[in-house]
Amino acid sequence: MSYYDINPAIPRAVDLVLAERGVSQSEAGRIIGRAQPSICNRLAGRTDFRASELAALARALRVDPA
Repeated sequence: MSYYDINPAIPRAVDLVLAERGVSQSEAGRIIGRAQPSICNRLAGRTDFRASELAALARALRVDPA
């Protein structure tokens, strides 16, 4: 069981911010050092984001991670 099975809000929030900022999945992947399919899996909740990946995205997109 994934954490996101319990709390799907995290991938949804990341997807929303990416869309609002006009950031593609490929660009998000470059930010966290992953390929686009890996980002797709994370946004779909199939794979968990690591805390370090969320922090890197928050910094790059100038979002408060709280």
